[in-house]
Amino acid sequence: MTGLLLFTREAIPSAKHVHVIMSLVNGPQPELWYWNARRFGRLYLLDQKDWKAYRQRRFGSDPFTMTGDEFVDLIKSCRGRIKAVLLNQHRIAGIGNIYANEVLFRAGIHPYARGCRLSKKRIRALFETLQRVLEEAILRGGSSIRSFVAPDGKPGQFQHRHLVYQKTDAPCPTGCGNRIRALMDERSSFVCATCQKR
Repeated sequence: MTGLLLFTREAIPSAKHVHVIMSLVNGPQPELWYWNARRFGRLYLLDQKDWKAYRQRRFGSDPFTMTGDEFVDLIKSCRGRIKAVLLNQHRIAGIGNIYANEVLFRAGIHPYARGCRLSKKRIRALFETLQRVLEEAILRGGSSIRSFVAPDGKPGQFQHRHLVYQKTDAPCPTGCGNRIRALMDERSSFVCATCQKR
């Protein structure tokens, strides 16, 4: 999804897609701009109580605050494909297509694997990989593929650490001799059939 909160006018990709400008009092910058070319995003003004209720209703668990046991239980309870489970914001918040691809590759799990059929050991390894990838992505400012930038206008750097995302026909980074394939569903998946098992 697209949509950016930006502190600097210079960081705005196109003024045409600025939908809200908020004036800030006593902040580090005088304004906060909301830019959204695709218009998928929403802004809500909520007090603390309403925000908590909205968050609980709309989003699943935070991958940094849930326990390994909670993650295992969640994945074991899902009959669907593991990638779809990771992307479902009502179950786990904050995992997008880029990170789902990178996490599943690094954990050696095929995106079409059924969550309920994975062993607890593989699910725990997936959880550890998920947290590691997200931590590194946050430290590197995210992945700037098209228009994403941080609020200060700086692009992220995690895209330079992608192993499979948008690497169709590239050799598998493990050196297995296979090439990365793209599988097309609702969201693109990038897979090494040798290294990622169902």
